[in-house]
Amino acid sequence: MMNKTVSYLVSLALGAFCVSGAVADDNKWYVEGAYAALSASESGTDVDVSILSGFVGYQINDNWAVEGTRGFGIGDDTIVNEGVRVKVEANTMYGILLKPSYSVGDNLSGFLRLGYADTEVEFSAQGVSEKTSSTDFVWGAGFEYDVAENVYLSLSYLDIDDLDGVVFAAGYRF
Repeated sequence: MMNKTVSYLVSLALGAFCVSGAVADDNKWYVEGAYAALSASESGTDVDVSILSGFVGYQINDNWAVEGTRGFGIGDDTIVNEGVRVKVEANTMYGILLKPSYSVGDNLSGFLRLGYADTEVEFSAQGVSEKTSSTDFVWGAGFEYDVAENVYLSLSYLDIDDLDGVVFAAGYRF
């Protein structure tokens, strides 16, 4: 049920973005492309994966935005578990987030990301693969720097269940 709800909300946000050209007002809508280098550690085994994602957001007011995200794994890892090599892939990720922010300078603001995301991870070993999917609470914190009137760069930390790491992003406000 939660997966369908998150999927519906992301689709709604993306649909709203498609018609935003007719109703764009004062840079309320934005898009962001991001690269996330994430890792997980369990029982002394470290896994590193990377995700390329996009965000579509709507700035409700100066301090609050809501956004949808969709991502795809672009970097895998291989671990050894009891002598067996296991390939770990982050396949997909999508979610819905609230983004409170606060200006800390002329071109700099701090932000949080709070919401839910569904992630699918695939494990493959010896010709057998298994996909697992889970919907989890997501939180993150970072900074955004305006490099031009409608263009910004951001650096943040993101935590999705057992995965966490650094996110580099570039965005454009309409």
